Amino acid sequence: MEDLVFRCRQLFVRRLGKDQYIFSGIDFDIIRGQCTIIAGPVGSGKSAFLELLLGEVENQGGSLSVASGQIAHCSHSPWLQEATLRENILGITQWNEAWYQTVVDARALGADIQTLANGDATHVGARGSRLSGGQQARVALARALYSKIPVLVLDDVLRGLDMRTENHVARKVFGPDGLIRRSKATVVWATSSDTNLRFADRLLRLPGDGSLVCREDVAVGDELHKPITNSAGLQVRATTVRTPAEGTVAKDDQKYRATGDLRTYAYFAQLAGWALSTAYLLLCIAFMCGIGFSVLWLQWWVRANESRPNEDLGYWLGVYAGISVIAVVAGIASDIVLVPTTSNRFHTILLETVGRANLQLPSLTGVGELLNRFSQDLELIDNDLPDALDATILAFLDMLFSAVLVFVGSRFVVAVLPLGFLVVGLIQMFYLRTSRQMRLLDIEARAPLMLIFVDASSNLPSISAYGLAEAYAEKLRSHLSVAQRPYYLMWCLQRWLTLVLDLFVAASAVLLVGDATYIPLGGTGLLGVALFSIVSFSITLENLITQWTQMETAVGAVDRIRTFARKTGTEAATEAELPTKSEWPRHGAIESKEVCASYEGHGGVKDVSLSIRPGEKIALRGRTGGGKSTVLYVLLRLLEVDSGSLSIGDVDLSRIPQTRVRQKVNTLCPAPVLIPSSVRMNVDPFQQTADDKLVDILRSLSLWDAVFESSGLDAALKEERLPQGQNHLVCLARPLLHPGKVVLMDEVTSSADRETSRLISSMIREIFQNGPSSLLLTIWIASSILTASWF
Repeated sequence: MEDLVFRCRQLFVRRLGKDQYIFSGIDFDIIRGQCTIIAGPVGSGKSAFLELLLGEVENQGGSLSVASGQIAHCSHSPWLQEATLRENILGITQWNEAWYQTVVDARALGADIQTLANGDATHVGARGSRLSGGQQARVALARALYSKIPVLVLDDVLRGLDMRTENHVARKVFGPDGLIRRSKATVVWATSSDTNLRFADRLLRLPGDGSLVCREDVAVGDELHKPITNSAGLQVRATTVRTPAEGTVAKDDQKYRATGDLRTYAYFAQLAGWALSTAYLLLCIAFMCGIGFSVLWLQWWVRANESRPNEDLGYWLGVYAGISVIAVVAGIASDIVLVPTTSNRFHTILLETVGRANLQLPSLTGVGELLNRFSQDLELIDNDLPDALDATILAFLDMLFSAVLVFVGSRFVVAVLPLGFLVVGLIQMFYLRTSRQMRLLDIEARAPLMLIFVDASSNLPSISAYGLAEAYAEKLRSHLSVAQRPYYLMWCLQRWLTLVLDLFVAASAVLLVGDATYIPLGGTGLLGVALFSIVSFSITLENLITQWTQMETAVGAVDRIRTFARKTGTEAATEAELPTKSEWPRHGAIESKEVCASYEGHGGVKDVSLSIRPGEKIALRGRTGGGKSTVLYVLLRLLEVDSGSLSIGDVDLSRIPQTRVRQKVNTLCPAPVLIPSSVRMNVDPFQQTADDKLVDILRSLSLWDAVFESSGLDAALKEERLPQGQNHLVCLARPLLHPGKVVLMDEVTSSADRETSRLISSMIREIFQNGPSSLLLTIWIASSILTASWF
């Protein structure tokens, strides 16, 4: 094993939930210092092969030996942390400026960094949302190179790049004088492009039948694709990557954090409904009256029993039981009336806010922060706030009941009650200025923890391969320690409040007894009543203040959601809808004149002019990060036009509601999006097609016989059980099944091998060649689609 990094003998691997073997008795060796390329058609198991090397796939037989510890892994979906571009490249490796510049140049990131608002200090957003797909892949590979780990496992790392960028990266990284050759690193590289085979020392080809073919003599032409000059009439000037303004969604209003806002309570009551809020308050009053009156009734019963023992027992017991039942029913009904309604409505507000948010939300709001709102904020509203609200209202009613008893028992004590209210009011004001902010800090401090869990769960293979498990554990402990600080301080504040209120009760009793020496109370009996009343009332008042402060801190979650819903940018509402919206678009003509669109004033596209006639097929080509996808975003109204005019079907696009645009314009994204449902629902979401036509379209994409025939159309489709390429083909079936008047396809062949690209090309040609649909697709290489005669 001295010269071998991986050795496999008679290995059998079965895909999860399938009886068919992905690999059946395969043998292979990965030699140290060589570049081994894994090739094969879509669904042949290239990604599964890499996962096997990483120990992420369980084998059903045979042996696999690994002679390496750390492995630099680049997955098919690039792993990017929610940090700056530089931090993503560095990882946990020490800063070395010369090596950093070398890696950045090799990955052709210099031009991209110059276009970013803050250079390599720009935050890449949640899962790299501020970068294009090609930029994400290059940053992930840059991290692998910068780490200087001698073994690299790469999954299609050159996909999504324009030809000029791909040639530059391939030469600088994998070429004879590239970083890989100079460092004598071992590379296992799965690729769908035959062009990359020229860099292989050894080729392992997966035919897709469970076998593996090893070739030592890789004879592949060294021809590089030449750039094409035909722009299909599309003019794009000043192409820049999308770089939204730095910063995050505005934090909660600072004034509220310190002083609170009665509008929050009004917002809560309005959301619950004034009728429901009134019913809840009346039920709380009924509960408290039932508790208090049952005590009085018991006293009357005891007094009557002294004069007439056991007389009218059924009457006294029945009324007492009835009062108790009313109190219990009112208490339960109050929660049933309020809690489910408010919980559902707050969850709906969060969901609708995220659903209506514009394209800035994923870039400006972290995944951890969003998850924190759906977990911590809703947990406070579902659990803590109802309990605190119940306890506060009941404590307030109890305080009123005690005040009545104090007034009846001692007129002198009533005279000093205003002073007690003043002192307690000052205490709670002083306490709430800190506790409310501390509670909000406690909520916000948990967002980084959520982000770590999401990041780790989504990228376990890469984290494990890089040997970052301990680093992540230490990072988690560090964030946990930070998150515990406001929680600990909040409990210290609560203990302080309890102590101060207890001291207030004791001081009230001491002052009363001390003043009794100078103020005549009419006898020791009245003094005893006054002492008991003031202590009892003070304890009740202490309980009220404690519950009130608990409610004040919990209601901060309500204001966080209110602020989030108010300040999160939403898609602009369309002022006027078409009177014949069901007929739009009548044809697929697309016209744009000097259209400019940007992400909060940064990046985007400038002065885009194009004219697409009905039924015309146009390919949009450009450098990765050059704005190709941004053009599609504008056509879908995911990004609004800053200036210029844009129309589809001879109708100004600004007059069409966003939902209508996305219903009528058929779109295929670069990343497959599968619905967690059946195969039928994924291929035909609106259930408008007969089964035989669904089977035909799946068979034409080579999916039915190989994948779905055994399980049928109603079988559950799970994304993780299919190779990435087949997931993409499932998504491709949708626009092919219902093309519509306008179809947009974004890098439809970016992850496909040559045979699959030909299959996709022939299917698109067959469906769209003589049809009325206008087709606009983005590409990054001179693929077979672009060279097709019908373009």
